[in-house]
Amino acid sequence: MSLSAYRLVDLKCTECGKMFEYFRNLVMHVRKNHMEKLLPCEQCDKSFNKKSELMAHCRIYHRRAGYQCVKCERCFRTSSLLRLHLINTHGSSERKCTRILSSLRARNSIISEDALTPFEDLEDCEIETQRKRLRERNAIAKKNRENIACILNMTTAIPFKYYQNRFTCFHCSKDFNEHEDMRTHTLMEHPFYDLERKCPKSLKGVNLCIKLDISSLSCRICFEPFTDFDLLVDHLIMNHKANYDKNVTGIMQLFRLEKYNMGCPLCPQSFSYFNILLKHMNQEHSAKTHLCSNCGAVFASEAILTMHIARIHGPKVFKCSDCNIELNSALKLKSHRAKTHGVREVPCQKCSEKFPSEYERQKHLIQAHDIGHKCTYCGKMFVKNSFMRNHIRRTHMEEKNVQCTVCNHKFFDNILLKIHMVKHIGERDFHCDVCGKSFYWKKNLRVHMASHNKQAKIINL
Repeated sequence: MSLSAYRLVDLKCTECGKMFEYFRNLVMHVRKNHMEKLLPCEQCDKSFNKKSELMAHCRIYHRRAGYQCVKCERCFRTSSLLRLHLINTHGSSERKCTRILSSLRARNSIISEDALTPFEDLEDCEIETQRKRLRERNAIAKKNRENIACILNMTTAIPFKYYQNRFTCFHCSKDFNEHEDMRTHTLMEHPFYDLERKCPKSLKGVNLCIKLDISSLSCRICFEPFTDFDLLVDHLIMNHKANYDKNVTGIMQLFRLEKYNMGCPLCPQSFSYFNILLKHMNQEHSAKTHLCSNCGAVFASEAILTMHIARIHGPKVFKCSDCNIELNSALKLKSHRAKTHGVREVPCQKCSEKFPSEYERQKHLIQAHDIGHKCTYCGKMFVKNSFMRNHIRRTHMEEKNVQCTVCNHKFFDNILLKIHMVKHIGERDFHCDVCGKSFYWKKNLRVHMASHNKQAKIINL
């Protein structure tokens, strides 16, 4: 067994001094250039570092049965010799279809219908048209990446992703509960955007759209602050000769992420949570051109429609082992088994107890292990981070941003306002059968009926 030495401090090759950004790249470099290849192939003059690499090479290039030509039935020792034979003897090897498809689903549908057209059957003009279209798509994708790099390197705009109620770093995919933590992480760990890194290279599509936080927007070169994104772009082009193409639009989605105040970029409304803001934008400010053929619901993008079909109309492949009911997601199956059959599948990380749901486990962590979302003002613990934030806004900040249009009284949220509006426009639908008095709420009627029951007991005595 051979040993390999690596410098983990700066990821520098100990043999040639070349430096790498990722450890896996250093390992591949050392294996390819500086390791003694001790496992030779018996069929050819190649050598390998690992037995698995040697076996894969033999399986691909030195098949025991050989490689037979489908046109003259001659057999060859290696696949490369077979390819040379096809080119030299039969003109050329088989050529792949060059049709450009919009998605993997389109390709699979064409393959299932056996409708792929061979390359040699295409007209020269059609081949040239497809090549031109591919060049145009590549040019647009390149310009998109250059625009993104210009904004991220010359401004203080912060890119981010949002998935399952968590903010994610655009560069390294690290998750955060709060956007302030994500912003601080990005400024400290990823101050510049390099087009040669893995993340920019993955932005290959034409229809790109990244989320940007422009709550604190300014120019990085001259430090001039801006409140309007378009004015900042004009400033970069005129004063700093930025390589930005204003004809390319729709690749950036702008947000102003402020604590307890997520403003909609398209209307004056603001929201306390980012997921509610996204729902508002999807419902109020999207074209909704993607229609679900199963239920008729419309969505803003094909990706959201695909998620809807998979979640709501997807095949029910998760089967309960106790009652044989079929569900279309593992989460629904876990919830069904917990509620219906009392199965406890969620373990505690600190002890051996198990719970029917994540909520019950979090309650246990608060009560038994003092682990949870803690209020910084009073120390009270909460099961969810959103519950803790609501507590701070309601109790400690005494926030009241929702106003009644009738009496101008202010409330914390729309739920309290809805309860209040019953006094103005509601009807007394709950009536006492004893005295005929009417009430707005059922709980008030129950309290009133208790007084009648108390009087009846006194009379009977």
